[in-house]
Amino acid sequence: MYSFIPPSKHPCARYGQIHLQPILWRYPTFKAQVILELLKETKTISQLATEHSVHPNILRTWRDQALKDFASLFERRDSLAVAQAAHAQQIEELYAEIGRLTTHVNFLKKKLPS
Repeated sequence: MYSFIPPSKHPCARYGQIHLQPILWRYPTFKAQVILELLKETKTISQLATEHSVHPNILRTWRDQALKDFASLFERRDSLAVAQAAHAQQIEELYAEIGRLTTHVNFLKKKLPS
C-alpha cells in the first residue's frame, strides 16, 4: 500500500539523500489525522511539518481546503435527505400511474370484444 523505493534504486542515492520512510502524505487518512492535529492548535505548523515530514506550505493548503469545504459536509446530508424525499414522492406517483393504467386496461378488456 505504501510507496517504497529501495535505497539502492532511489534517484537521490548518489547524493546521500535517501528517504527510508514510505510516502504517507498521499493518503486521505494521513491528511485527516494531520489536519485534526493542526486544527487543535496544540503545536505550530512548523512542528507538525517536522514531525510528519511534510512541507509547511502543504499543511497550510490542507488546512485552508479543510476549512473551506467544512460546511459542505453538512450540506451533503441535507441534500441527501431532500433527494430521498423527492425519490419517495416520485415512486408514489409512479405507483398511482400504474394503478390508473391497470384500471384503464381492465376496462378496455371488458368493453372490447375479444
